[in-house]
Amino acid sequence: MKLNSLFENAPDLEIQGLMSDSRKKRPNSIFFCVKGMMNDGHRFISQAIKNGAVCIVYSDPLEEMDPSVTYIRVKDVVKVYNQVADIFYNSPSKKMVIFGVTGTNGKSSVTNLIKN
Repeated sequence: MKLNSLFENAPDLEIQGLMSDSRKKRPNSIFFCVKGMMNDGHRFISQAIKNGAVCIVYSDPLEEMDPSVTYIRVKDVVKVYNQVADIFYNSPSKKMVIFGVTGTNGKSSVTNLIKN
């Protein structure tokens, strides 16, 4: 998929994957700088680039930028990650049927009926 089909005014780059874990090798991917409880994805940008990221989606100011990589600054990285993933993977949740079963009695029976 082309980067410019995911982000307005982005270059015409071929994107083959999405990632938020900089340790995984994903050639021609977009790295999303997700902030977690323990770690901040902004700290791992250089590692993500070494492992194949050609585009970085970030929210905090960056001290240095690799000129061979496209950077896209957004307010909410997680929100944009979800939107891009939905487009990139052809809206998989629209093809799913989800049932919620609650209550004190009968949950196993109902889920077995639904499963069949």
